[in-house]
Amino acid sequence: MPAEPMHHEPVQDEPVHDAPMRGEEILTEARRWIGARWRHQGRGPAGVDCIGLLIVVADGLGVPHHDVTGYDRRATGTRLLAEFARALDPVALPDAQPGDVLVFAETTYPCHAGFLTARHGTLHLLHAHALRRCVLEEPLIEPWLSRRRAAWRIPGVV
Repeated sequence: MPAEPMHHEPVQDEPVHDAPMRGEEILTEARRWIGARWRHQGRGPAGVDCIGLLIVVADGLGVPHHDVTGYDRRATGTRLLAEFARALDPVALPDAQPGDVLVFAETTYPCHAGFLTARHGTLHLLHAHALRRCVLEEPLIEPWLSRRRAAWRIPGVV
């Protein structure tokens, strides 16, 4: 759980960062949420889901964003990708770097997202995991590797 409550209203103002942001800044903010409870459509200290994690990290960094709620736990279309395309820059999966957002599909449609990280030279995934009921960082191995469908970068990240 974060050390202090996070502002979790959608950010509409200009970015807080004047200089380009680095992936490590994103991950520092995201790691503050490790151990937070999983909660469907959660956007704050009471819990977050995978999209909520992206939103609270954007809030913590002062990154402008558009928050969409009212989604089901199981994807039934490509709405998730459409929302990412509105706000983030696409990245080829082989070019994804720590701090980028990975999108996964369990069946046909994309339904999960998390941050790509690296620990001790190994790629990891930092995400809000529904079955484990918390935010965690774990090695990016199967079945996650074969479920990757897209990668995205927050605009302005170098």
